[in-house]
Amino acid sequence: HTNYEQGLAIGALAASGAPLATADTGNATYVLGRTYQDIVQDMVDWYSWSQIEGTNFPTVGARGGWYYTAGNNWASSASYGDNSAAQWAYVGLEAGVENFGANLPAWVKTQLAGYLHNQLISGLGYVSYRANGGTNNVCLTGGALVGMALVGETSYNAQNGAGSYAADLANVQTFLGNNWHGTSNRWTENWYGHRAYYTMYAVMKGLRLQGIDSLPGSPGTSDWYNDYVSVILPDQYSDGHWRGTGWMDGYIREDMGTAFGVLILTPSVLTPPPVACYNAQPNPGYLDVPISFDPSCSYHSDSNKNIVLYEWDFDNDGTYDASSVNPDVITHIWDSGSYALGSYPVTLRITDDSPEPLDDTYTVNIDLTVPPHPPVADVSGPYVVSLCSNDSLTLDGSASWDIDEGQSESGNPPFDTITAYEWDIDGAPWDYTGANGETVSFDNTAIAANFTAGANGIGLRVTDNTAAAYPGSGQPDLTSEGFGTLTVYDGCICDLAARAKRGKVQLTWNHTGAASYDIYRSTTGSNSGFVLIADDHVTTYATYLDSNVTSGTEYWYRIISSDDCGSTVVNITPPVSRRR
Repeated sequence: HTNYEQGLAIGALAASGAPLATADTGNATYVLGRTYQDIVQDMVDWYSWSQIEGTNFPTVGARGGWYYTAGNNWASSASYGDNSAAQWAYVGLEAGVENFGANLPAWVKTQLAGYLHNQLISGLGYVSYRANGGTNNVCLTGGALVGMALVGETSYNAQNGAGSYAADLANVQTFLGNNWHGTSNRWTENWYGHRAYYTMYAVMKGLRLQGIDSLPGSPGTSDWYNDYVSVILPDQYSDGHWRGTGWMDGYIREDMGTAFGVLILTPSVLTPPPVACYNAQPNPGYLDVPISFDPSCSYHSDSNKNIVLYEWDFDNDGTYDASSVNPDVITHIWDSGSYALGSYPVTLRITDDSPEPLDDTYTVNIDLTVPPHPPVADVSGPYVVSLCSNDSLTLDGSASWDIDEGQSESGNPPFDTITAYEWDIDGAPWDYTGANGETVSFDNTAIAANFTAGANGIGLRVTDNTAAAYPGSGQPDLTSEGFGTLTVYDGCICDLAARAKRGKVQLTWNHTGAASYDIYRSTTGSNSGFVLIADDHVTTYATYLDSNVTSGTEYWYRIISSDDCGSTVVNITPPVSRRR
């Protein structure tokens, strides 16, 4: 019964809030070592391609639904939608899409919209066990609400006609309200006298996703959650577990009773927490040497939420010693006067802007050891360049460093230092065969040959000479990797020019017809360090005056048009006034 199991599995993985966690068990080809996000995407793809698609079935309205397994969806003897199985496809797909951002093809939603509309028989507001109609079913109608939320009102109406979503939703609410107390029949049992957790879970999930608190009809309810709580709390056993009741297979009552009870009692649809992450360099490190902590890999799997606080605990005492509201890189030193060599846990705690803030922590052991230590790769950037024929690109790894620079086991040469810089310019998987050197440059022809318009991944691997400097360690030359991005813009402003006066820089270019332009400035160089200084600048004559400059400082400028086309770079230094 793969459709049942897979929906539950997606929900569990997606609820972890850890899409980049990797499986440490399972099939070596398909599961082991892969990220939760990739595994969930595989399962979403499985549902997408096993959706019933044909038109000639023994029963009506099967297209767009699911049966118990993928094979049954195609077998002529059993190709009909089974709403008890299909609802777990809805539950799993909704969790994968909302929590992990899984890609669900539009055609899956389109077919599902038609299927659900056909199942809500003649406007009666319920679905039955099988796609060919029959007895109304409270549990599976709750599942249909999940399916409608997955499809969304826009897609649902596009497939079934304007207003169809609202009409079907209203009919479902009335049906559930009229059957709120339910009966002892296996198809219509609910909470009132039955405590049917399986049904209650499906209805709960649908009502929460639809934002429904009360139900019309007779008897209806003014607060469905309170009704459910009133029977679940007294059901809890002294050891904390629940046992489901009502009609259902024994394993659902016994093995899943606690899980269903906890999920039903959870007072809102699961909101995934933020995910804490940081990189520490160098690690291993050394006493009295600054170690950098970069939390920029932290993220929120809910695109509507933001991380608003970053806190650091450097001495593992539960008290956070430093904080910021942005993912700032901070440094910390373990001084030799207070600390010895050893391993020191450092914890990052991040907090989001939920009404009831959610947080997450991430701890890494910082090892302070005797040399040799690996070097630190610094790819710099982020880089930017255009495809204008007069533009060029330089990748600069000179900020990379070696904590053991100038030291050796004997105190004499050869000293430890970085001996090799290897660049990967075509993204993952990282093989570092693109170019070599502390800095590497590309002219317009090389840019077009090696990069694509848009975002490109850049990797740098640096290698030291540990084997020669510290032969007694028995270690080979040590390496470190760093990663960054390069954005390549189509070139449409290749004539950008600049003219300087004291305290001012005038930019001019040929108007491309764009509605507006973003003006960027850097004091670092031609390909990095750019900061937006004018957002959506509207100009009739394609000019911009930068009056916030310092005489004697060299500036680089780039322009991006509102249609996402870029300029070449221009640099200039405003003159210093001369005394006469």
